[in-house]
Amino acid sequence: MQPVLVQIQNSEPSRQEKEQALDSVLRSGIVREHSNLYLLLDWLGRKSMDASVEPLKEYTIGVEALGKPSDYDPRLDPTVRVDIGKLRTKLKDFFQNGGSALPVRLDIPKGRYDVSFLRVEPVSTALAPAMVLDEIPAAKSQRKFHILAAVALLVLAVIVVAAFRFTQPTAAETPALAPELQRFWQPYLASGKPTLLIFGTPMFVRLDRYFYREPRLNRWEDVETDEEVGLAAKALRTSEKRPSFKFTGVGEAESLFMLTRMLTEQRATLSVKRSNNLSWEDLKGRHVILLGSQKYNPQILKFPYQLKFEADRGRVTNLSPAAGEIVEYNNVFREKFGEAVETYAVISVFPGLDPQTRVTMLACSSNEGTGGAAEYVTRSDTMKELFQKMNLTPGQPLPEAFQAVIRVKLNEGVPVQLSYVTHHVLAR
Repeated sequence: MQPVLVQIQNSEPSRQEKEQALDSVLRSGIVREHSNLYLLLDWLGRKSMDASVEPLKEYTIGVEALGKPSDYDPRLDPTVRVDIGKLRTKLKDFFQNGGSALPVRLDIPKGRYDVSFLRVEPVSTALAPAMVLDEIPAAKSQRKFHILAAVALLVLAVIVVAAFRFTQPTAAETPALAPELQRFWQPYLASGKPTLLIFGTPMFVRLDRYFYREPRLNRWEDVETDEEVGLAAKALRTSEKRPSFKFTGVGEAESLFMLTRMLTEQRATLSVKRSNNLSWEDLKGRHVILLGSQKYNPQILKFPYQLKFEADRGRVTNLSPAAGEIVEYNNVFREKFGEAVETYAVISVFPGLDPQTRVTMLACSSNEGTGGAAEYVTRSDTMKELFQKMNLTPGQPLPEAFQAVIRVKLNEGVPVQLSYVTHHVLAR
């Protein structure tokens, strides 16, 4: 496929051209139909077409586009800023790839909320030979055998691009965190120590040119003797087996986006690592945030605290239930082998290996639940709920180590409702 080079034109697109461009982007599928991002892009695009409209305000967007209540306070609820950032990234990726041939491009400039419509025209490759990339040969056609829901996973490169599109703000530009968020994240911001974000990378089994994922397994020694993996290899007529850690979940990607945005805005020093490459040396001298099922991060079991809850295999398990406590919080599915409509996640907090460092783990057996947990700890209203349920008075320090279980209700894989379920303070 020959690459298409474009140049920006100064002439303003007509309203009809803008409407056609907006409709093309909405139909492209870069945002799920009827989702918050879809409704937001549609609303922003049509509002931005009217030159007489005053600059869009965060409060107006939240109330009119996202259905926030009239007492919505953007200082306490960052949903609009987070969703605008997601749209900005999705639009840029779309017009760098599948939408590169469209005559009008959409963009949301940084620091603004309105959509810009820019006319573009192809640049002749004969006039600019130095700018032309090598033509990529067409991929050979071959029959694909997809096992399990590999389509629900993102390639690592997408995660890294999405997570680090932010520039470090200056001290004067640093936005103030809501009190509830400041209370929870203060150790990450006040000590001056760097923070390591670790995202879960489930182990796939590479069977020749196919990738097989068995959710029960995440250690190679278990794979080599597993009967179901053997049957899959036999069905595919291959004896070649090797581990692969090339994918992560959509929820882990969204978690990286939300946490990186918030912490970067607060001028925290961040780095990112895959869970399969994590070593004990990585955990020393820095704060740590672990994302994904506990089986991806077995190091957590070696910390000197008695964990109360474990998130794995489609449920959250109470490891030592007291009288009257629920033993298992199970995922709820629309139908057998269908999409999840309700899942549970565990927020774990305890001191790190070195003084003044902290470990936070957002764990769920479903990657959508991990994304829900990240949203929970980056929203002031949900964190306020957590502190109230923990009976913490204003100014009272958080327990040294605790775990909280939250419920995540889903609609087409998107967290639409987050709520506290229970918590326990951990003992050494």
